[in-house]
Amino acid sequence: MFVPLLVLNGLLAAALVVLLIRWSRVRGRAAGAAARLSEVEARVGQALDAVRRADALADSLEAPVPADGRPDAPTDRRPRRRVRRVAPPATPDRP
Repeated sequence: MFVPLLVLNGLLAAALVVLLIRWSRVRGRAAGAAARLSEVEARVGQALDAVRRADALADSLEAPVPADGRPDAPTDRRPRRRVRRVAPPATPDRP
């Protein structure tokens, strides 16, 4: 009768240690959450400022700004060069 009680007591002690370890990890994560939250808020603020500046710039130019931010006039862009392949494509054993 005495041995099963010792085994049960050991199992309960092990469970208590596991729970205490998990609790300390959760508390550590909770302490770091405030710092991560402030970092995310700063990034959101920077993104909002960038969007506001882009809107103000678009309003001042009174011209639509394309998504890539380049002027839409085709004369400002160089024509694309055509690449002519003279060899088969590279393989892992042949560069």
